[in-house]
Amino acid sequence: RKGFLQDYNLSIQGGTNTSRYYFGAGFTDQDALMKVINFSRASVKFNFDQKLSDKISFGLTNNLTRSQRNQARTGDGPQVSLWNSAISAATYTPKYAQDGTSVGSDNTYILMENYDVKTISLRYIGSIYGEAQIVKGLKFRTSFSLDYNHYDEWQYWNSKTSIGRASNGEAVSAITQNTTWINEQTLSYATKLNDHSLNLLAGNTVQGNTIASTYANGKGFANDNYKLISSASTQTSSQGWSKYTLTSFFGRVGYDYQKKYFAEATLRADASSKFGSNNRWGYFPAFSAAWRASEENFLNNVAWLSDLKLRASYGITGNQAGIDEFASKGLWSGGSSYADVVGTPLPGIGPAQLGNDDLKWEKTAQTNIGIDVGLFENRINITADYYNKYTTDLLLQQPIPSSSGFSTYWANVGEISNKGYEVNINTINVDRKNFRWSTNLNFSGNRNRIEKLPTQFTRYTRDWVIMKEGYSMNSFWLYKQIGVDPENGKVIFEGQDENAGRRCGSVTNEREETIQTGGFHGVFGLVERSAPSAHYGGALYSQNAH
Repeated sequence: RKGFLQDYNLSIQGGTNTSRYYFGAGFTDQDALMKVINFSRASVKFNFDQKLSDKISFGLTNNLTRSQRNQARTGDGPQVSLWNSAISAATYTPKYAQDGTSVGSDNTYILMENYDVKTISLRYIGSIYGEAQIVKGLKFRTSFSLDYNHYDEWQYWNSKTSIGRASNGEAVSAITQNTTWINEQTLSYATKLNDHSLNLLAGNTVQGNTIASTYANGKGFANDNYKLISSASTQTSSQGWSKYTLTSFFGRVGYDYQKKYFAEATLRADASSKFGSNNRWGYFPAFSAAWRASEENFLNNVAWLSDLKLRASYGITGNQAGIDEFASKGLWSGGSSYADVVGTPLPGIGPAQLGNDDLKWEKTAQTNIGIDVGLFENRINITADYYNKYTTDLLLQQPIPSSSGFSTYWANVGEISNKGYEVNINTINVDRKNFRWSTNLNFSGNRNRIEKLPTQFTRYTRDWVIMKEGYSMNSFWLYKQIGVDPENGKVIFEGQDENAGRRCGSVTNEREETIQTGGFHGVFGLVERSAPSAHYGGALYSQNAH
């Protein structure tokens, strides 16, 4: 079918010299090209700002939305059968066999009539702030924000689908409640004395996130009229809960002289509940300097030079993404039941995760050197950067002997380097009252290398992605294709034994050169065009069999 989109919005706003308000409501309804897929959203929004005096003000924002979607997934597994059948299955695949029974595979039309995957999301995002000017140039601000999302997903696979046929009907219910909050206080000061400008900032942030989830599954229904999990002959369920908090203190000092010489220094101290008790805090400094050479007297008379700025910076950043909320803790599970003398399961506990009190922040030190150039009244702007990143204390799941009772535990192991460049060129070729022609050209390169890694790590089930010292991150270790046999059309692999089959070649890795990328974008009048991006270096992996 043709896709169809409806979008309705209504808003009211107004105020006085000391107050402002905004109220808005909207509704969106969208039908996708595939008949089953649709999306709808209703929302309301209310904002209010009040100035209590010349020095004190406060405000709030509120946004509430309810979204509903029936979706076709992409990826792997039978849950994506609607999408896969629509793009890859033969259109002549019959709905049923000659005797009226299922053909054993999912037909697109059958799925259209029986596909039932729905989600409903109820989300609130709101904030409140207060601001006060203590003395001239000195300002205090405090704020609190909340993001709450109640996500309810439902699936039902009846006997006409491949999932339902395997278990005589299957229903799934998954409910997730995700709450994120953040509280921040800042104290800022700005002053200027003749040609000197100074900016100071100090503050702290406290934030947290809690996720609670409940999952239920039912299999084996009397017939397709029963869809509630309570009607299934086999019922299973699980429940999850996680929480983490982050406390931060930060400061910044910025200085410039005559808008020609710039310097800035920052310092952060962050403590995350994800890390071990011995290393919860991380300290991250950064420094930068810049020189706008185009403001110097010896360049004032260069008519074609609009801007020339040289930049340099060095800083350390911390990373906690990718690890579990309780990654450093030794965990026990209450689901380790055991049988008594007559075989009745009794509740028990058992170890679930090995703890690491020394787990700490992953750190990346980066040096950056750059230049900004503006030519011919800034009709041509060029920005070029060279960077050198070095990451230490990688957060990875370290393999350990199975005799310990565990297979892995979270640890800081390994170091990685990234070196590269980025160039961006913007031009305004024609700029008239009713016509504008502008272009953008960008290209970049990056070289990645694992500098230290005591033990190699494998990814995915078939071990075709391996992290190994001396190679790029997530390198492919595969059979290398070197050609095609002209007699039978079969692929030839490096090191292949002709008598042992086509999948017995030697597993190799091509050390990746610096990966180069580039792109072009242009606006010609009212017409906007982008050229295909270019990519050079690296390797491609195909899972297609030949």
